[in-house]
Amino acid sequence: MFPSDVDRINSDVTYTVCVQFGQFIAKFDDGSCVLVPHKYDEWVVDYQRCSLASLQKDFAARVNWGSNQEVEVSVFDKSINLETRLENDSVLRAFFDRCVDRRLYLFADVVDKSAQVISNSGLTVVSHSGVESAAYACSNSQLESASNVISPNVDVPFVDWDALEIVPITEELVGSIVPVVDEDNFYEHIGLRAEDERVEKGKDRLPDEVACEGALDVEGAAIPCTDTIPGEDAIFYDKEDPPMTVGSTYASMNEFRSAVRQHAIKGQFEVWTRKSDTCRFRGYCIAKGCPWFIVARLMHDEKSVRVTMNNFDHLCASTGRVKTRMTTYRWIAEKSIPFLKKDPNMGAKKLQEELEDKYNVKLGYSTVWAGRQKAVEQIFGTWEESFADLYRFKAEIDAKMPGSVVDLEVQEEEDDRF
Repeated sequence: MFPSDVDRINSDVTYTVCVQFGQFIAKFDDGSCVLVPHKYDEWVVDYQRCSLASLQKDFAARVNWGSNQEVEVSVFDKSINLETRLENDSVLRAFFDRCVDRRLYLFADVVDKSAQVISNSGLTVVSHSGVESAAYACSNSQLESASNVISPNVDVPFVDWDALEIVPITEELVGSIVPVVDEDNFYEHIGLRAEDERVEKGKDRLPDEVACEGALDVEGAAIPCTDTIPGEDAIFYDKEDPPMTVGSTYASMNEFRSAVRQHAIKGQFEVWTRKSDTCRFRGYCIAKGCPWFIVARLMHDEKSVRVTMNNFDHLCASTGRVKTRMTTYRWIAEKSIPFLKKDPNMGAKKLQEELEDKYNVKLGYSTVWAGRQKAVEQIFGTWEESFADLYRFKAEIDAKMPGSVVDLEVQEEEDDRF
């Protein structure tokens, strides 16, 4: 439904539909194919008249796809933190009735129909909604990978941010629906994509530049020489309060995931991730009605991770002293190491009290016990490793002090040795 229709809807029956369109390849009847990026949109509907058929019309007014494709619609159920497929209007009506904040979150994915016929077409470049996309040939057997799409090289102009003027919001715009910028477009708008392209171009020119400067030939050298400094790629930050502002950088995706977990525990909220992969992380606050979300991507070196979006504050209640899913045994193991180094004999009960007081969380005893066991192994190693070190210790004594007598007494009991 478009803004012009909002005034004709009774406010008692209005709901806001928030839709995240997934990236897909539109396959049109003329044989051309267009890579359509992710898109987010929201609009107001009359839930008494809203149906899957009317939603399909609203989708078609905002996103174009081929006649041999269809849209699969899922709704995010906050009560179980999972997506549920919308099969009929009764399921849609049930989710409308459960929305306390009058906001329904949907995910729309365009997929191919079971019987599909795609004709051949040449390579063309089309423009769709101001975003240039590359259309490439489709064979009768299968569609080429989206990674083979050829995008034109467009130089991003320099933006003087100090010279930009902010247009004030007029009274008639107060309270109206403001479209949310798609994360991919925002990533390109602030110049991060252009920065990555400049780095890639610099990599291509690097061999020629090095050759001109007369690089040293170290091939076949007896001792390999590199310019790598141990610990040079380490990124330092407060482990107890990791920064999550836009531009914050982390050494790896796993380290960033751990930092997000610590950030959520310190901020006393829970994070839900949607379709995150090795190249991108997307996290949302699980509380109903809270707009907070965060997006991070791999940088050009394919190792470090940078936060690209984190623009909303939390509007949810605190989860302090409430048992949450964020405090896993791995998190407990990491946070237990300083306590166990100071007091190796600290039991699980005492460790549970120390962690709850320091981080203002509620922890289960079994989770703390499992985390303590893992932390002890990280500090002192396993019993198997310690047993194997005895023979290495004996061998070192025999090598350093010839003539010494070292005996290891082994007591076997069933399958164990002591």
